[in-house]
Formats: sequence, C-alpha cells, structure tokens
Amino acid sequence: MSVIWFNDDQSEHSVAVNASNSDVPPEAVFDSDLIDPNDGSFIHKFTIPGTYDYYDSMNPLSKGSIKMGSEFEGGQNMTC
Repeated sequence: MSVIWFNDDQSEHSVAVNASNSDVPPEAVFDSDLIDPNDGSFIHKFTIPGTYDYYDSMNPLSKGSIKMGSEFEGGQNMTC
C-alpha cells in the first residue's frame, strides 16, 4: 500500500517515523526529508506490516499513526 502526504502549507514539513514508538523493524523506518511548501508531496510504499507512528520534524507536535496489516481500517485526515 502506498500513502501520499501533501504539504499545502507555506513552510517546509516532513514525515519521519518515530522508531521508538513504532513496532516495525529498523529497515521499515523512513524519513521524507523536507517536503516543499505549496503543494509539495511525499509518497511512501509500505511493505512491512506494523504500526508506524510518525511526526513532522519541523513541528513535532504534528503527528499521526498508520496501521499497516492485512485488515482494513478507515483513515482520518490530519490537520495542523
């Protein structure tokens, strides 16, 4: 499954997995680096099941979680 994050803000943001809170192996951890403002985006393809807790390195209070597995679970939009 692939997920895309859009940056519709006027400042740079990122998507970084919080390895200490996630239950995925080290090879599944990722960091988008900085995503350009005004319609920048980042796509990540998930191939390893687990719970991925992530945050924005530019604003660590902006965070979310993705549960990757065989079951279907509805998602929610995150606004800052």
